[in-house]
Amino acid sequence: MKFAIRVPGNFLYPALSSPWEAKVTAADTMRFARVADDLGFDWLWVSEHAVQDPRLVPTNGARFYEAVTAAAVLLGATRRIRALTYIAVLPYHHPVLYAKAISTLDVLSDGRITMG
Repeated sequence: MKFAIRVPGNFLYPALSSPWEAKVTAADTMRFARVADDLGFDWLWVSEHAVQDPRLVPTNGARFYEAVTAAAVLLGATRRIRALTYIAVLPYHHPVLYAKAISTLDVLSDGRITMG
């Protein structure tokens, strides 16, 4: 059996997050990733959305990390855990640039990225 854990504070959708996550800092996120890696989790789960609909900011907050960038930073800070994105929203991305970013991350992380 394999286990994924959602990176807290990576987005603030009320149905999937807790109020305390609005206070999560970048340093907290890095510490979380390292602890999840040390504890043996298989994946860090990151949001795929690149933008937040301005109408949803009052309830969801404005924070949404871009998945490939977030995964790259988290994988660079860990040893063995993989990164898993939510389902890719392809219209947000230029297909050639997106494929290049993903393939670069895949090579440099020794195959530790899984795209949703």
